[in-house]
Amino acid sequence: MKPMLAVLLALPSLVCAADLPVRYTVQDKPLKAAIAGTSLTFQLFSDPACTNPPAYSTAVLIENVTLITKLKQFTPKNDTKLPNTDELSVTLPGVTTGGNLYLKVTGTGVVPVGGACQAQAAQVVAPNCVDNIRNQGETDVDCGGPTTCNRCAAGKTCAGNGDCQSSACQSGVCLAQATCSDGLADGTETDVDCGGMNLCPRCADGKTCGNPGDC
Repeated sequence: MKPMLAVLLALPSLVCAADLPVRYTVQDKPLKAAIAGTSLTFQLFSDPACTNPPAYSTAVLIENVTLITKLKQFTPKNDTKLPNTDELSVTLPGVTTGGNLYLKVTGTGVVPVGGACQAQAAQVVAPNCVDNIRNQGETDVDCGGPTTCNRCAAGKTCAGNGDCQSSACQSGVCLAQATCSDGLADGTETDVDCGGMNLCPRCADGKTCGNPGDC
């Protein structure tokens, strides 16, 4: 193991589900150009060509990357000698994207072996409010429903007023803003376009109210 890369990334003894160990194979000789204090960029992609926008990106100091060194490649007789390789090993924290992931590493001295986009072990991530998936009871992607996710913006799918930032859900879609003339009992209204705390008119006889001030 090379001295300048020998320092292990400091990790807690228990790694949470969103921490992803990765490895990346590079040529050994060019890596000698990397010096302490510089960073390598680790990017995760969902496609095997690494052409889509990265799902995750972080910079890691070269000192915090573990180097598994001198993996000598077998060269058949009379063939061009293959370069010795190293494996860069690190654990990426806070990865929220699941499924098959592909790693691309860039920085001084990084010459990949086996392609710039290298497959990693599939990542299983518990449903959460930033995974770009409609799950865990959300009414739209990462919003609404009986979850701790944010309320949904206008135009997003909703099941009730409580799912929307505007507190106004009509025909399963969040409205831009509750008003006193939208024909709905939304916002803080106690009945359609009346009562509540949003300066709508008081409600007529027979309408629903929450207190005498609504009537």
